[in-house]
Amino acid sequence: QSFSAYMTALQSLDSASSMFVGTSYTEDDIFERFKLNLQHTNHLVRKYTLEILSKLPVKNYIVHHSSLNLSDDLDEEPSHNPTQSSSSNKKNGATYRQGPCPLLSHLLTLESTPVSFDNERPQLSLISNTINVMLQGDQLPLNYADAAAHYLLGVLSIKYQPLWQPAMAGGG
Repeated sequence: QSFSAYMTALQSLDSASSMFVGTSYTEDDIFERFKLNLQHTNHLVRKYTLEILSKLPVKNYIVHHSSLNLSDDLDEEPSHNPTQSSSSNKKNGATYRQGPCPLLSHLLTLESTPVSFDNERPQLSLISNTINVMLQGDQLPLNYADAAAHYLLGVLSIKYQPLWQPAMAGGG
């Protein structure tokens, strides 16, 4: 089973590699090619696909500049670099994230954690309090939102029913 899953992910990579060699395809094209693997019923196909997608440069949150409160960041400090870590601004009680979006690493963490009663609470928390909250906002890069939606469909194939409800809630 492990070998077959590895081969499925590898075949996607091989066909994607030959498809992208010598062309001007973008990371968006690579996401488009691999996103269906994230809803695969095989855990290892999902995991290997997330590992491949995690090798791509991390996308930043989509920032709506009109809604940012920049008044508290008027000092130009050389140590401030929003591309190095995620940060957030608040305006009118809402949080606006900026910097790198950690969604793929969250999905990979979830997929890499063995399904068991002992891990149930952290897994449910990661789906409900992190991934679903990110999906409800409007700042996820489109490819990441797509990847998360496909991944949550894949979670429904995990033979552990407590994960299904939060996965369905995030899927729409």
